[in-house]
Amino acid sequence: MFGLQAQVNDHEVRLTALESRTVSGVPDTTIAVRFTTLHERVDAVANNLLDKIDARFNQLSAQTDARFEQVDQRFEQIDQRFEQVDQRFTQVDGQLGEIKSMLLSLGATAPADRVN
Repeated sequence: MFGLQAQVNDHEVRLTALESRTVSGVPDTTIAVRFTTLHERVDAVANNLLDKIDARFNQLSAQTDARFEQVDQRFEQIDQRFEQVDQRFTQVDGQLGEIKSMLLSLGATAPADRVN
């Protein structure tokens, strides 16, 4: 039993020495450490990309919110102008009614009602 454990230990030592010398990259580093390092690097790059995406999204969201606020203000201005136009039409309609009343009181008739 002890002989088998000694062989396993010997093989682990030899395998570690072999992989650290034969695998390209950082010398004297095991494959497990290299994979861990690579995984950490990929995580760092991914987190950096996610941070940049989040920052850009937040910037676009703020710009969109600001633009919507400008549009709502613009609609309010347009509504105010339409109210002014409606008031003006009401005034003109009243004035036309007064003119019609004055013309009728003077005996005027509509062109279609005249007899030639």
